[in-house]
Amino acid sequence: MHILQFFAALIVALLIGYWLFLLYDLKKYHQQLARISEIETNQEIHLQTRVPALKAIALLNNQILRKNKQQHYQMLQENQQLEQAIQNISHDLRTPLTVASGYTQLLQADATLTPQQLQLLDKVSNNLEKVENHLEQLLTYQRLKDNQLALTLEEFDLSRLLEEELLQFYPSFEENHLSLTVAIQPNIMIISDKKSWQRIFQNVLGNLLEHGSETGAIRLNQQGERIVFQQENQLKAPIQHPEKLTHRFYTEDLSRHKQQAGLGLYIIAALTHALDGKIQLDTTEETFRLTLFWQQSVESY
Repeated sequence: MHILQFFAALIVALLIGYWLFLLYDLKKYHQQLARISEIETNQEIHLQTRVPALKAIALLNNQILRKNKQQHYQMLQENQQLEQAIQNISHDLRTPLTVASGYTQLLQADATLTPQQLQLLDKVSNNLEKVENHLEQLLTYQRLKDNQLALTLEEFDLSRLLEEELLQFYPSFEENHLSLTVAIQPNIMIISDKKSWQRIFQNVLGNLLEHGSETGAIRLNQQGERIVFQQENQLKAPIQHPEKLTHRFYTEDLSRHKQQAGLGLYIIAALTHALDGKIQLDTTEETFRLTLFWQQSVESY
């Protein structure tokens, strides 16, 4: 009887010891997996264990890690090749586009052309301008992605800059029968990168022109040390995926009738963040509102 009790106690002790060793190996396994998931590393699972099942799981896990790492590097290479191709194509197209625009302007100045010919030239000029805008969007996107956007700080009148951009778009708003309400607080002086603000305003007004319907509103004011810019408009069609609007190359115009690049709101958001600002989008089935916030103080920049 005592011998049976002894063997039973021994078996229980061995089982407890095996269980403790297994728990220790599992803890090491978990620690290594946690480290691999948190940092960029080629590390694999290394276990000093005598448990065959745990060894088999670690081996399979390492195979999955190697496969995922290989796919990750392949995806990075493909993305780099794509981005380089975008940059090369954009630069290669800029020169012939500039030449074509120059010749178009010369032809438009020809007094012997008929009204029909001038009308055709206007269409050519408008399409060349659209292509040039898409190229500029791509180049801006490339600079933002590569962190090559150079910010030049200078003091300027933000209110006047917005008014100047609105004047450039005003004929297009009238042509599209878009009634715009404008409320701009005068003489908002800031120290920031003027070109970035100009690009933000151009993209906002361009989006308003493309997607706005009947009425819209532009507001700019200073609330204490904070500058608030807001654009609001009725929609031609409900936005299906508002959470994707600031994603690069995303467009709601799935038919591609308007040949949109899908970079307008992405660039607005990226430039806003580069200037230490915040962006907020609010949509309903009938309306869209974009709000941008910045700190006016020099230290924010």
